[in-house]
Amino acid sequence: MGRPILTPQQMRAAEEDFFSKGTDSFDLMQRAGNAVAEFVHAKWPEGRIQVLCGPGGNGGDGFIAAAKLAKLWREVEV
Repeated sequence: MGRPILTPQQMRAAEEDFFSKGTDSFDLMQRAGNAVAEFVHAKWPEGRIQVLCGPGGNGGDGFIAAAKLAKLWREVEV
């Protein structure tokens, strides 16, 4: 398994920096979810997609990614 790019503490600090500059948390979540969906769709352009969303801080990102993939006519299961 690869190493994380950022630790959870570093990620939280980066998010707080965005928020302090006026970026809305939902906007950031949408941007993250859409970026994931676009990456997945480009890397694997065919086939069914299963998105696992837990109750933690990235669950919303997963739901947004799933919705974007569904709009791209992908078969998505959440």
